[in-house]
Amino acid sequence: MEKAPDSYKSHLQETVYESLTKLQIPFERVSTDEAISKGTVLEMKMVKTLFLCNSKKTEFYNHRR
Repeated sequence: MEKAPDSYKSHLQETVYESLTKLQIPFERVSTDEAISKGTVLEMKMVKTLFLCNSKKTEFYNHRR
């Protein structure tokens, strides 16, 4: 998706999308469903990854949280 979500899960998430929009930085967003096993949500640490590149797409950066 190339637009921000309709609602934010944290203030940080809102700030990131507002900054990208304000700076006119195009982005693609991938959302996933919750991991479910036999009707129970798995108890595991969620990893968020942000991939960035320059406008020429010659330099790439990633950040995991």
